[in-house]
Amino acid sequence: MKHLSVLLVAAIAMPASAHAAGFDAHNFHLYAADGQPVAPLKAPSPFITRGFFGAAVFEYAESPLVRAPVTDGSIDRDNAETVLDDVMALNLNLGWAPIQMLRLDVGLPLYVSSVGTTGANDFAPGDVRVAATVGWSKEEQRGFGVGVTPWVTIPMGGDAAFLGESGVAGGGDLSLGFHGDKFLVAAGAGYAYKPDISLDNLTGSDQIAVSAVLGYEVVEHLGINAELHAGLPLGTTTVPGSDTPVELIGHAKYQLPIGLNFLLGGAGGLSNGAGTPAYRIFAGVGYGPVFKKGPPPPPPDLDADNDGILDDVDACKTDPETVNNFKDTDGCPDGIGDLTVTTTVGGKSVPGAITLTGPAGAQTGTGSIKVEKAEPGSNWSAKGSYLCYAGEGSTAAKEGNTDLAVELKPMRDAKAAVEVVDKKGKVIEAATVKWDNKASGDCVPSGGPTALTGGKGTIDVGAGKHRVFVTAKDMTNYTGEFTFTAGQTTNIRVELDTTRIKLEAKQIVILDKVFFENNKDVIKAESFKLLDEVASIILANPQVGRVEIGGHTDSDGNDAANLDLSQRRAEAVKRYIEGKGVAADQLQAKGYGEGKPLDSNKSAKGKANNRRVEFQLVDQANPAGAIEAAPGTPGATPAK
Repeated sequence: MKHLSVLLVAAIAMPASAHAAGFDAHNFHLYAADGQPVAPLKAPSPFITRGFFGAAVFEYAESPLVRAPVTDGSIDRDNAETVLDDVMALNLNLGWAPIQMLRLDVGLPLYVSSVGTTGANDFAPGDVRVAATVGWSKEEQRGFGVGVTPWVTIPMGGDAAFLGESGVAGGGDLSLGFHGDKFLVAAGAGYAYKPDISLDNLTGSDQIAVSAVLGYEVVEHLGINAELHAGLPLGTTTVPGSDTPVELIGHAKYQLPIGLNFLLGGAGGLSNGAGTPAYRIFAGVGYGPVFKKGPPPPPPDLDADNDGILDDVDACKTDPETVNNFKDTDGCPDGIGDLTVTTTVGGKSVPGAITLTGPAGAQTGTGSIKVEKAEPGSNWSAKGSYLCYAGEGSTAAKEGNTDLAVELKPMRDAKAAVEVVDKKGKVIEAATVKWDNKASGDCVPSGGPTALTGGKGTIDVGAGKHRVFVTAKDMTNYTGEFTFTAGQTTNIRVELDTTRIKLEAKQIVILDKVFFENNKDVIKAESFKLLDEVASIILANPQVGRVEIGGHTDSDGNDAANLDLSQRRAEAVKRYIEGKGVAADQLQAKGYGEGKPLDSNKSAKGKANNRRVEFQLVDQANPAGAIEAAPGTPGATPAK
C-alpha cells in the first residue's frame, strides 16, 4: 500500500532485496500506567501509585514499514512497496507498585492479523517487554518527579514478519516531569540496544529514543494527553530522512470512581523512519487505583475572620466586627451610617425648607439634609414646607445609612376674596372663579369653576403665587396672577366688559379683527387687547387642546408673496400669545395666503373680510367640558 506519510526504507538495490535479519517494525510498546486520567501511554513516568494496574488496548496500524527505490539520491514514493501493513494487535500490560518508589510492569502484544510482502501473516505473539521504573515524586504524585526505567524484550519469533526482534533487546530511559492539580508535563530520553540487522540500506541496530508528554484533566476523571516520540538513527543510511521514526500520539482517558478506565486515541507518523505508521487508532480498557486529590482541607480557624471574637460566639463568622462603641461584642460588621432627610410631594423630591431636630439640636436646610454618622438608635424629627405644602416626620437611626422622607401635604391657609363687576360697577351675578391647577397643583381648588353669590365670594387657597380665571356669560374672560400669604386674605376686584370672542365647538371666534401694519407682519397696538382675550380663554379652558392660528390674505399681489405674508402674520400672533403664558406646543401657525377666501375679492369690503386671522381647534370637534365664558380684556387688580 502506497502512502506519502508512512515510514520508508530507502533501497540501494532493487526493492525486492532480501533482509538478513528481522526487527520490530510495530514499534508500539506500552508502559503499564496507574489508571489515572492524566498519564502517558508509551513514555515512562516517574509518577507512581501503590497497587496493581493494567490495561488491554486494541490497535490498528496502517503501513508501519514501506520499501521504496532511490533515484538520483532521493526516495521514489510513487513506486513504494509496502512491507508490513494492516497490523491489528491486542496490546496487554500489567503493573504492580509495591512501594511509592518502585513500579514493575510487563507487556505483550498479540498480533491478530497483519499483511506482509507474501500475503497475510498468521496470528502470532510479539516480544515480551519487562520494565521497572525507579523514581521519586511527592506523595500522591503532585509536584516534580524523576524516574529511571530499565527494560528488556524477549523475542517470541515474530521477526520474520517484522513484528519482533531477532534476539534479546534492552535499554533504559530517564524521565522528568511535573504533575499539577490539572495537568502533566514530562519529557524523557533513553538508549535502546537491539540485535544487528541488514535490510536494504539499513544496517546496525541501536537507537537513541526521546519523548515529550503533555496531559490535562478537562473535568474530574477525564483527561486528554499528547505524546511525541522519536528515535535517532537505526543504523547507517544512505538516504537522508529514512532513518528517524517520529510519531505523534493523542488519546483521552476516563476513569470511573471504582478504578476502571477507558482509553481512546490515535497517532500519526511525522517522518519517513522505519517503524512509524501512516496512522494508528486504538481503544482500550484498564484498571488502576483511584488518584486522590490531595490532603483534606485544614480544620476551620477558631476565629475565621480574625476579629478577636471566637467563632462559637461570633454571629458573623466570616465578616469581622466593626469596633465603633456599638454592639462591639456580637462579631458582626455594623456601622454608624449617615442620616439623609428629604422633602417629597407625591413621592417625588421637591426643594422644600427643612428643620431637623436631633440629639445635637436643630439644623435647617433646603431640599435635603445629610447628617454624617448618626448613632444607631438615636431619634430624629423633621418639619418641611414647600409652596403651600407642609409636613413632618420622625425616625430612629439604624445601623448603616438611614433615609427619612418627609411627605408634604397642601395647606390652604390663605384666602382670596373675589368681587366681580361690569364697567359701570354693577355686580355680575353669574360670575365664576377657576384656578390654574396645572401650575399650582393642590394649592388651589381643583375641579370646575366656583360660582359666586351676588358676584362675591371667599375661597381658601394655599400660600404662594397662583393664576386665577374669572368668567361670566357674555362677558370677557379675566386672567390674573396674585401672591397669597398664609393667614391673610387677598382682595381681588375684577371688572369685566362685553366679550368680543366666542368659544365654539371647533374654533375660537373673534368678533373683531387682528390688525397689522400694511403689507407687514407687525401687529397693531389696537389688537393687543383682543389677543389678550384669546390667550386668556385658552389658558382658562385647557380642554380646547391645540389651536391652529390661520393667516389669510386677499388676492392683491403675487400669490407666493401673499402666502409668505400670511405665514409670517400667523407666526407673529403665535409669538404674542405665547408671551401671555400659553405653551408653545399648544399653538401652531399656518399661512393660507389667498387660498381660502370668505368673500369676493372684487370689492373693498370683500377683500377686508378675506384679510383675517382664525383660531381653529385641532384636537377635537367638541371641547370637553362646558364653555364657561367668552374671553375679554384682563383688567382686575387687588382691591386696596
